[in-house]
Amino acid sequence: MLRRLQCKSHRCAKSLLEKGADPNNTTLIGTPALHFLTAPVKARQIDAEFVFLNETAIHLLLQHKASVSLPDTAGECPIHWAAYGFDLRLFHIFLHSHPRPDRDTLLHLTNNNGETLLHFAAAGCRIEVMEYLPSQGLDVNATNSNGWTPLMCALTPLDHNAVNISKIKTLVEALRAAHHLLSHGADSRITTNEGWTLLHVFALHCDFDVTGKAAEFCWSCLPITGLALKHKCQ
Repeated sequence: MLRRLQCKSHRCAKSLLEKGADPNNTTLIGTPALHFLTAPVKARQIDAEFVFLNETAIHLLLQHKASVSLPDTAGECPIHWAAYGFDLRLFHIFLHSHPRPDRDTLLHLTNNNGETLLHFAAAGCRIEVMEYLPSQGLDVNATNSNGWTPLMCALTPLDHNAVNISKIKTLVEALRAAHHLLSHGADSRITTNEGWTLLHVFALHCDFDVTGKAAEFCWSCLPITGLALKHKCQ
């Protein structure tokens, strides 16, 4: 059924579901179909290739009671990756698939590493979702089991989504997300259990900052670490 959904064979998938196929069946590592649909799918039209989120398949699974809170072996649920990859409109579709009394529980789900929905939204630089979650009681300074906060996740370059390899976030995207968290009370003095600080994650971006404009933006956003970063990137 997953293959049908990914290749846009919605009629076949709908038929399978209507005949009793379980929308919460998982792979060997416990990953449900809804988890895969939080990442864009590729399609071709004439000579062009493009990617898009398969909303039709998402609605189809949710209509047949697919769970957004079903964890895989890492404790990651579809709603975690929805926070990472969706805008607020689509995120709300996942959230409102559960009755109101269950939504607070959904909002506070963590994976096996103690990462919240806000960690995921920050890692994906989803500003609207990042703005919404603290309004629902999520802590901008929540730490995972290694002491990482959403701010650290926002600044760390990533090259994958819920399903596969993707483009690395740009430094501008990362800094925009970081600036948003800082404006909402994120602590820029954080040190992780491994001894990492904001300076360490900024250094991961230095090779990509050819013009220096992004670094200048960084210094204006993070005056505490800006001077040290300037010397490290030279």
